[in-house]
Amino acid sequence: MRKALLGWCLLLLIVGVAQAQDVPPPAQVFLERGQPDRLQFVDGLTGETRTVEVNGERYTLFGRGVMFYDSSANRV
Repeated sequence: MRKALLGWCLLLLIVGVAQAQDVPPPAQVFLERGQPDRLQFVDGLTGETRTVEVNGERYTLFGRGVMFYDSSANRV
C-alpha cells in the first residue's frame, strides 16, 4: 500500500512539473501611435524590451504576439 501511494505521489509530482513548464513568461505589450506605429514587447522576468515599427490599425493580442491590419499591404 505504501509503495502504491508513493508511486502516485511521484507521478503527480512529475505531471505537475511538466505542466508548469508550458506556461510562457509574463509579458506586456505597449502601443505608441505615430507614423509608423511602434509596438513595444516587455519581458516580465528580464525586463528586456523589443520594439517593432508597423504600419497598421486594429491591434489585437493573439497568443504571444499581436495581430493587426496592415493598411499599406491591405492584409491582416
